[in-house]
Amino acid sequence: MGVLMEHTQDVKCVAWHPTEEILASASYDDSIKLYIDDPSEDWFCFTTLTGHTSTVWSICFAPSGNYLVSGSDDCTVRIWKRVSEHQWECVNVLEGHERCVYSVSWGVGKGDVEGGLGWVASTGSDGRINVWELSVSSCLLPVKTISSRVRTCNLFNTEPDKFVCQDSTNSQTNRTIVFGA
Repeated sequence: MGVLMEHTQDVKCVAWHPTEEILASASYDDSIKLYIDDPSEDWFCFTTLTGHTSTVWSICFAPSGNYLVSGSDDCTVRIWKRVSEHQWECVNVLEGHERCVYSVSWGVGKGDVEGGLGWVASTGSDGRINVWELSVSSCLLPVKTISSRVRTCNLFNTEPDKFVCQDSTNSQTNRTIVFGA
């Protein structure tokens, strides 16, 4: 067990890499930290991702593990790419929310788009769910946008051409939205 104290302010979210022992944390200090386990010591921070100008509320790795998405109080969704073993860089900033982005989720998408990276869903305090279809060469405008009161969102592929976006506004409301692409 380890206690990681790298952030200068509250940690808002953590996420595990899908295939490696990498832990990501997002914070009120506007940064994302990536940690690996050192067998001879303890977990240590191998990189800090900066670029957001306000609290980072949510992070999620792509199913491939080569990308990371983050959502922030600065109303942006950022896509981070792994460019070497311990180096990540911001490759795109998605704008489409008018208020804070509280939740992001990454699904595999249709899988039939050349260079396709899947779908990213983002929710914010503007009451919107944006679903973005991403590819290696570009990030498009939101594929789908829903206006409703949501705080968190999980994206699940149910069939190659459909996905489910489940949102939870509060402990008494749970809604499932199914999209056909």
